[in-house]
Amino acid sequence: MNNLNELKYFLIAAQAGSFTKAAAQLGVYTSALSHSIRKLEEELKIKLINSTTHSIATTEAGEQLFIYALMGKIRQLYATLSRSKAGTHQRYEIHRHYHRAI
Repeated sequence: MNNLNELKYFLIAAQAGSFTKAAAQLGVYTSALSHSIRKLEEELKIKLINSTTHSIATTEAGEQLFIYALMGKIRQLYATLSRSKAGTHQRYEIHRHYHRAI
């Protein structure tokens, strides 16, 4: 994958459930966001998101990509925690709003 921004945009859009909401969170135009996700789909040669006029939903492949990316973040978190100094207390939170269209 050449551009990690494409993956980041996909993950935020999948979580937001809307291109409009995701674009607002990212501070980019909706068209730039959807173009970036289309580019990722072309690179991977698979459809990741189904969209309607009001919402988006991940395809089965998109959901798998989301889960693998989330697992990567969790591994990073564990690695960070294991490297932290003894006696140092840090608070970490992981949030995921899960919507799945049927």
